[in-house]
Amino acid sequence: MNPPPRTLAALLGASGVLLVLALLMADWNWARPAVVRYIEHKSKREVQVDDLQIRLDADWQPVVRLRGLRVANAPWASGSRPFITAREASFTFDWATLFSDVRVMRRMHLVEADVDLQRQPDGLRNWRLTRPDDRGGARMRVQRLQAERSRLTLAHRGLGLMLEARSTPLAQPHDGRTQRIAFQGRFGDAGWAGRAEAGPVLSMVDTGERFPLRGEASSGDTTLAVQGEIADLMQLSAVDTQVQLRGDTLAQLHAFLPRGEWPASPPYRFDGQVVRDGASWVTRRAKLTLGRSDLAGEARYTPARAQRDGRASLQATVTSERLRLQDLPSRHGEPALAAARPPASTTRVLPQRALPLDALRKLDGRIALQIGTLEAPKWPGAHDLTALATLDRGDVQVQLQRGELAGGRWEGRFALDTRGKQPEAALQLKARGVKLTELWPGLARQPDVHDVQWPAVDGSLKLSTVGATLASWWGGVDGQLDLQFIGGSLPKKLDARLGLHAGRMLSTLVGGNQPVPIRCGALSVAFSGGVGRTKELVLETERTQVQGIGSLHLADESWALVLTPQAHGGTLPASIVAQGTFRGAKVELAQREALPAGAAGRCGA
Repeated sequence: MNPPPRTLAALLGASGVLLVLALLMADWNWARPAVVRYIEHKSKREVQVDDLQIRLDADWQPVVRLRGLRVANAPWASGSRPFITAREASFTFDWATLFSDVRVMRRMHLVEADVDLQRQPDGLRNWRLTRPDDRGGARMRVQRLQAERSRLTLAHRGLGLMLEARSTPLAQPHDGRTQRIAFQGRFGDAGWAGRAEAGPVLSMVDTGERFPLRGEASSGDTTLAVQGEIADLMQLSAVDTQVQLRGDTLAQLHAFLPRGEWPASPPYRFDGQVVRDGASWVTRRAKLTLGRSDLAGEARYTPARAQRDGRASLQATVTSERLRLQDLPSRHGEPALAAARPPASTTRVLPQRALPLDALRKLDGRIALQIGTLEAPKWPGAHDLTALATLDRGDVQVQLQRGELAGGRWEGRFALDTRGKQPEAALQLKARGVKLTELWPGLARQPDVHDVQWPAVDGSLKLSTVGATLASWWGGVDGQLDLQFIGGSLPKKLDARLGLHAGRMLSTLVGGNQPVPIRCGALSVAFSGGVGRTKELVLETERTQVQGIGSLHLADESWALVLTPQAHGGTLPASIVAQGTFRGAKVELAQREALPAGAAGRCGA
C-alpha cells in the first residue's frame, strides 16, 4: 500500500531537513585534503588549509570558513609574498548564483590576513585559482568586505595603479566607526597617501547599505577630506558626505578623479555637502575659492547614462562676490581668457576657433548666476550682475537680466540654436548711461584729448549670424547698432581742429582753451553679411557739426571712415579720412566729401 501524497511530501521534507542538519553538523575536514588537491591541481600553486567548515548563516546562505589559510602566488607574479595568508577567512555565497557565470559572494570576512592582488595589462589576474589563464570579465562579485587587522595590496598594471591598505581596530569606536584604514599608493606618476575611519563592514557593490566614513588623503599639494556615509564603495550608489578639497591646481586632481583631463588653474579650495540622490549628484551649501575668485551655491548633475534621452542635465544656482575671468581654469595651462585669445603671431583680433557644438547638444541645464563684481583683463569691472542661462536640446539662451558696467546699466540676451544644419546665433544688448572713459580707459590717455569731458552713451545692439565657427560668424553678421551721446564737452582747441578752423585754433592761444559743450552725437550702423555701414554718424557743438560715413568689415577686420566737418554758417574745404584694421590706423586730410542726404539725422532735427 502506497503512502498518501501528503505523507510522502512530509517524509521527503523531513529527510531534506535531516540531511541539511547532518551537513551542518559534520566536520568538513574529511573533505579538506581533496579540496586542497583540487585547487593545487587547477592553480599550479601550493595551498594550505588547517581547518575547513561549511555552515548556513541566518539567511540560509552557505558560509565557507577556512582557518590557517595560505595560497602561494602565481608563477608570473612579482615579489616573494604569497597570494594570501589568513588566520581565518570566511566566504558567504548566494545560493542562486553558485552555478552562474558570475557568482555573488555576499560577504568576505578576513582576520589577520595579508592579500596580494596583481593584474597584468592583458587582464591576467593572480586571484583566479581554478581558471588561472582566464583574462575575461569578472566571475565573482564581492558585495561586502570585513577585514580585521589585515593588509591588502593591489598592483593594477593596466591602469598604472598601486595600492596598499592596512586595517586596525580603533581603540575608541565612535559614531559607528570601528576601524582605521591607512593607505598609500600611486596612480600613474602621482603618489598619494591617507587614512580613514570606517564601520566594521564595507559594502562594495549592489547592496545599497551605507557605512560611516571619515578620512583624508593627499597627493602632492592636493588634499581631500571626507566625512559622512557612503554605500557600495566600488559604485558609490549612495553618498552623503561633507567634502573639503584644496590644492595648487585642478590639474593635479587626476590622482583622485582619473576620468578625463583636468585643466590647469590657480590655487583652489572647495567646501560643501556632496550627495548622490538616485542617479544624480548634488552639491549643497558649496563654497569654492579659485585664485582670488569666489563661488557659492548648489548644483544637481545627472549623467547622460541615467537619462532616457541620453543627455546629461545640470541645474545650478551660483553666487559670487568677486569673479575674475583670468582665474577660470583652462586645459591649455594658462588662464581661460588668455587661452581664448588667438596666438600672438596672428593678425586677427576676433577669435576664430570652432564652437563646442557636440558638448552643447549632449547637455541640458539651467544656471542662475549672481555676481557682485566681474573682472576681466583690459576691461573695467562689471557689477551687480544677474543672469540666467538655459540649455535645452542644443538651444542655448543666456539672459542678462541686469548689470552695471562702465557706470551704465546693461541688459541683454544671447541665443544659440544648434538644432539645425547650421547653428544660428543672435545677440541683443541695451545700455544706458555708459561712461566712455570707464569702458575704454585708454581714451583719456590719448594725446590732445585729456581735457575732453566725454559724453555718456545710451545704445542698443541687435545682431544675428549663422555658422559653426566664430570665424564664420564674423562673415555673416546682420543687424543694427545705435548709439546716442549725451552731455560732455570738447576743449576749444580740439573743437577747432575737428572743424578744420585755423582761426579758432589761433584764438585759443589768446582766449584760452575753454570747454565747448557737445550739443548732440549719434552713431547708427547697419550690418549685412558681416559688413557694417553707417546710417548716421554726427557730432555737434555750438560752432561745428562733424558728419561722417564709414564701413566695417568683420571678416578681415578692416574699416574706413570719412569725417566731414561743417561750421555753423559756412562750409569747410576738407574732410578727415581714416582707415585701417583692428590693430592699427592711419589718418589724413582729403578733398571735401559731399555729405549724404539726411546725414545729420537726430542732431539735425
